[in-house]
Amino acid sequence: MQAFDGGRVFLSTTFGGETTALAACKATLDVLDTTDALTQLAQCGMKLGCALSALFTIHDLPMRLRGNYARMVIDFDGIPGLVSADELRTLWLQELVKHDVLASVPLFPMTCYTAGIVEEVLSAADAACGVLAQVVHEQRPIGDVLECPVITDVFRQRYAAEEERG
Repeated sequence: MQAFDGGRVFLSTTFGGETTALAACKATLDVLDTTDALTQLAQCGMKLGCALSALFTIHDLPMRLRGNYARMVIDFDGIPGLVSADELRTLWLQELVKHDVLASVPLFPMTCYTAGIVEEVLSAADAACGVLAQVVHEQRPIGDVLECPVITDVFRQRYAAEEERG
């Protein structure tokens, strides 16, 4: 750090003097240290994760949940000749939105979640699983229920390009 003192090394950063983010971080850490927010997150996150895994099993869907109570990822498996993983993921997100749940894969439960919020998410998830089950088990054409373009993994092309470069 002595090289920066006296101007021997020039340092220029866009946000180098920006302290708002540091203050927000400190305030967040103070809240986490003085409240039960992390306990609330653990309780709601574990309930959400366990119940989602159960829904996937009950509906016998090619979906798995991995991760922990603070960051869960849903993995989708396609069914050759019937539906792709991307189509299932898109249908899942579409159906959640129809039930007023804006989510993604991964899911990030928050410290503000309550039992009521978890129940709302699970209600939407159960309804979404029902629609996915129609496609998977009744072989309802995905085009009959999908109302938007298929969302593809934006990182898939990046990973493929990295693999090609070696």
